[in-house]
Order: sequence, then structure tokens, then C-alpha cells
Amino acid sequence: MIKLFRRFAIFFAILALFAGYAMPISKTEAAPLFTVQSYWNGDTNYPLAFSQGTTNRYVDLSSAKLEEKTTDEAGITTAIFTFKVVMVNNNEMVNNYEYKTMIKVGGEELLIAAQRANNTSWSQITSTSFNQPQYNATLILADHFGIQ
Repeated sequence: MIKLFRRFAIFFAILALFAGYAMPISKTEAAPLFTVQSYWNGDTNYPLAFSQGTTNRYVDLSSAKLEEKTTDEAGITTAIFTFKVVMVNNNEMVNNYEYKTMIKVGGEELLIAAQRANNTSWSQITSTSFNQPQYNATLILADHFGIQ
């Protein structure tokens, strides 16, 4: 009887250990890809994507569309967005621009590309290039649409 009790005790101890590793009690949420510092006139529909001197560029979230979203077998999510960016100088709207961008994210991968004027090819953009406002805007949209 004692041997049987020991076997059950060992079995349940191993089962509890396995369950603890296989099924974590809580899940940590992924950190945002981009932390918004401010909004145009406090309107959360216009998060700041880029600032230089007195000129700021804000993403117009009301114009943003998630055109396509796929996830491959490796867990890499590809999403394509269309959106407008509003350029503001001294708190006055100067212009707005329309963009189409793609993000690939998953695991260690993060790639952002912009569709060129011919609408048939993509070109990678980075946070250290002329395209930084568009790059940051894409990260904001990925967070907005829950792409991680």
C-alpha cells in the first residue's frame, strides 16, 4: 500500500511539474513596437510619428486600413497598410501624404518596406533614413492593429 501511494505521489509530482512548464499561469504581453510621445492637439487619432524642429508628422489613424495580413508556418506575420500622414508646421496643417507600407514581424524578424510610385515594387526602409516618418508610422499602425 505504501509503495502504491509513493508511485501515485511521484506520478502527481511529475504531472504538476510538467503542467507548470507546459501551461504557464500568466502570459506577458509583448511590448509595443513604437511608443507614441504625443498627439496632435491631444487627439489620440493623430499620434506623432516624427518631429524635426517645428515640423511634426502625425499618422491619421482614421485613414489607416489593414489591407492584408498573413502568418506563415514559421510564425512571421506580414501586414500591408495604407494610411495618411499629416505634416504640421507651427501647429498648422501644411500637407498630407498617402502611403502604402508592409511590415514583416515575428521572432527576431522586423522588416519594413514601402511601395514605390510604380505600385508594383517594394523597397526596404529603415529608421535611420529619409523615410523615418514612414517607418515610425508603420510601427504605430502595427501596434494599432495588433500586429506583433
